[in-house]
Parts: sequence; structure tokens; C-alpha cells
Amino acid sequence: MVILRVRSQSTIYQADVRALILRAVEATRYPGTIPSRFYDELRVRIGETGLGVFVGFDGGPRAIVVAMLPGSSLMMAPQVPLVYNEGTPSLFRAVASRLRSWLIESGYDRALGINLYRKDALFMRGFAHFGKPSYKGSLIEFDLR
Repeated sequence: MVILRVRSQSTIYQADVRALILRAVEATRYPGTIPSRFYDELRVRIGETGLGVFVGFDGGPRAIVVAMLPGSSLMMAPQVPLVYNEGTPSLFRAVASRLRSWLIESGYDRALGINLYRKDALFMRGFAHFGKPSYKGSLIEFDLR
């Protein structure tokens, strides 16, 4: 088992890493984009200091977490927009631990994730590997159509 923070074009261009990212975006029904556009943005931004792309390898890439540090004072905290695991629970815990360490090393003591499609108990149980989860309000969507 290996956990890698992906920082280079050569790694993100690997077919198996790309395929994992595409599957993750599809499976999580990431809103506002399609898998290839999500991948393309990661590919372009992969070297940025404030972007954390952590991939867990266990016989190939099996888990991914994407996090972003605040880019301005308008962001409340680091955000974790993508969490996906096809591997073992221990692989997921290792990826979560690596992300948690990176966030703490970057000077943060909390992060935000948004549950759009899962039961809250399941979402919070999964995020418990990153740290102690708690509710902090509601997500309200405004349909502009």
C-alpha cells in the first residue's frame, strides 16, 4: 500500500490514475461538471501548492481524495470536494490520514465537505477518518432557471 500526493503531470497522465479520477467523478455524481472536465482541471492545476490530490495504490490506484486550501479570505476553510475508494477500508484510512496531515501541516484545523447524495450518517462515518465530523448548518441551492 502506497499513498502518493500527485504533483506532477507525468503521474496524472498515467492511464490508471486518469481512469480512477474519471470513475470517481462519475460514481460520486460530482455536480456542475463532467468527468473529463474535472480531470482536465486537475491536470492543468496539479502542481499548485494549494491543491492536494492524494491517491492510494494497492495493486494499482484504488482511492483518491482531492482537497483545496483556501485561495482567499472568502473561503471558510479547506474544502474536500472529492472522496472515493474502490480499495480496502485500511487503504481509505491511510489516504484520509495523509490528507489530514497535509491540512494540519498547511496550518488548518478543520476542513469542509458537502454531502449531496448520501445519508448523512454514512457520509459522516466516512469523513470520520479525516477527523471528527459535525454538522455546521445547511446547504441551500438556488435554482436560477
